[in-house]
Amino acid sequence: MANIVIANCWNKDQLFRSDILGVIFIIVGAVWFAVFTVGAPDESLEDLKNSMKRPWFLAYISGQTFILLCLLSTIASSAYYNVRKRFTFAILEPVLGNNTLSKHL
Repeated sequence: MANIVIANCWNKDQLFRSDILGVIFIIVGAVWFAVFTVGAPDESLEDLKNSMKRPWFLAYISGQTFILLCLLSTIASSAYYNVRKRFTFAILEPVLGNNTLSKHL
């Protein structure tokens, strides 16, 4: 919602009906979940610790971390991008030769 106000006031962007409709849907959705949400189950600290040690949870967290690092490696100004770039060039150096790769570093 704030991006619509800022875009309208600061950048002088035109406000469309779809923008207002989107804000209305966000507000209705937030109110809907606030009213109809079921209370959290009573779980002890030990239950939570045991849940985080389950193999499927660890696989899920590992997958999410891998995806996040892959996405970060596409941002040219990130440290992960530089690591990926060096790794890629190290793999391709025997194939392409040192002269070709030194131009890109």
